Amino acid sequence: MVASFRSALIVIHFFVAVGTVLDKAPINADPWDVDGPCQEYVEKLAVVQARMVQCATNWSIPPKVCTNCWEHYIAFKQFEYETKHL
Repeated sequence: MVASFRSALIVIHFFVAVGTVLDKAPINADPWDVDGPCQEYVEKLAVVQARMVQCATNWSIPPKVCTNCWEHYIAFKQFEYETKHL
């Protein structure tokens, strides 16, 4: 009984470990997809770009853009720099 319980725990642990590894796998595990590893950066760039555009649109008077969107602009420029220097 103890041996079968131990075996069941080992099997459950194995499936949990496999599930965890698969959750961290890239969207496309195709080894020939050279753009696959970049997808994470593309998605982050889309988020910071969208925030910058949203802020600039909400404060469309030029002086307001300069004073109210500087944090979004800096985040956008920093991430743009990082993606150019991967």
